[in-house]
Parts: sequence; structure tokens; C-alpha cells
Amino acid sequence: MKIDIEALGLSTRADVESLRLSSQADIKALRLSTQADIEALRLSTRADIEALKLSTRSDLREAEARLEAKIEATKADIIKWMFGTIGFQTLIILGAVIALARIIR
Repeated sequence: MKIDIEALGLSTRADVESLRLSSQADIKALRLSTQADIEALRLSTRADIEALKLSTRSDLREAEARLEAKIEATKADIIKWMFGTIGFQTLIILGAVIALARIIR
């Protein structure tokens, strides 16, 4: 019976050691897998950020072009109104001068 107990003890120690080594290997594999997943996620996130930067730059350029076009259109409207106002004032002044000239004669 003593031999059986010693054999069982040795077998149990061998099983525990085997389980310990197996657990260590599993933990190491899990660590490597997790590190690989983190690295893949980091690279994917970096790529997403770069794509977002490019998209944002493109959107900003489009908005800038639209604003420049609106500014140019507004400038043209302002110039048109200014010349119209100057022309109208000139007509009023000429009319007043002609009216004064008729009155003076």
C-alpha cells in the first residue's frame, strides 16, 4: 500500500507539474495573442486616424473653395451696387445743376 501511495504521490506531482507547464504555455500563448491583437488594433486605429485626417483636409478645402466663391460673388455685388449708387448720385447732381442753370437764366 505504501508503494501505491508513493506512486500516486509521484503521479500527482507529475500531473501538477504537467498542468503548471501547460498553464504557463497557455498564458504565454495568450499573452502573445493579446499583444498581436493590440498591435493590430493600434495599426488599424492609426490608419483610421490618417484616413480621417485626409477626409477632414479635403472637406476643409471644399469649404474654403465655397467660401472664396461666395466672397467673390459678394465683392461683385458690392461693386455693382457702388457703381449704381455713384451713377444715381451723378444723375441727381447733374439734374440739380441743370435745374439751377435753368433757374438762373
